[in-house]
Amino acid sequence: MPSVMHSRHLLLAAALAGALTLTGCQAAEGERPDQGRPTPSEPLPEETPAEVEIPEGAPELQFVDATIGGPRDGDPLWQLLEEAAGAGDEVYLHATMHNYQPPAEGDGTVTLTSGTPDSVSITVDEGQVTAFNDVFYQITGTFEVEQLASAAFVLSTVDGEEIEELTPQTPSDEERCTQDRAEDRVNGAVYQLVDEPGTREELRLTWAGSPAVWWAIQATADALSSSEGDLATDALAEACAPYLE
Repeated sequence: MPSVMHSRHLLLAAALAGALTLTGCQAAEGERPDQGRPTPSEPLPEETPAEVEIPEGAPELQFVDATIGGPRDGDPLWQLLEEAAGAGDEVYLHATMHNYQPPAEGDGTVTLTSGTPDSVSITVDEGQVTAFNDVFYQITGTFEVEQLASAAFVLSTVDGEEIEELTPQTPSDEERCTQDRAEDRVNGAVYQLVDEPGTREELRLTWAGSPAVWWAIQATADALSSSEGDLATDALAEACAPYLE
């Protein structure tokens, strides 16, 4: 009888294979992009968004999210930093970024830039950055924001602690990558984001506890939308790779 861990690995392998099938699909000539979508054999398990209560004294400007980077108009983190810098307001971040290159090091600081072209650069105290899964970096703390150029910001730490109440209590990356019907759950979130972008906040409250997988959902949805269904991406495989070992 296989161990629980071995069974989880088999489940994850199946999920990744399905994700790659999803993200590698192409619409045939004369066919709508959504006609090649995978259809679950059974209804998806219901996902319940977490409830988050903002504690007294928390900054009004907050970003507890994962960003896929890219140009300003599509990056809510960039927009929030610009707003904070312009107003002189503090901002709370628990922000996940994806970057193939290690951060550029300065005098006690690091500079992060998402791997997506035309992304914003953020310089922050090195103690406020946590690396995980090799290519993901998380900035945490309350900061003052200075805008050096249109795509460059410097964060000065006001309070380096995480405000735990602001983080949606949802399954972790490992739990998401190994849970029952992981493939169907991720596919469902991807296509919900494609079809109903106005539900992004609902999805964030459902998936933000697994920042790498939430990044992969957004990256896949963006690729689907921008290519009209003709794309290839291994975002989910990248997010879940550590849990195959």
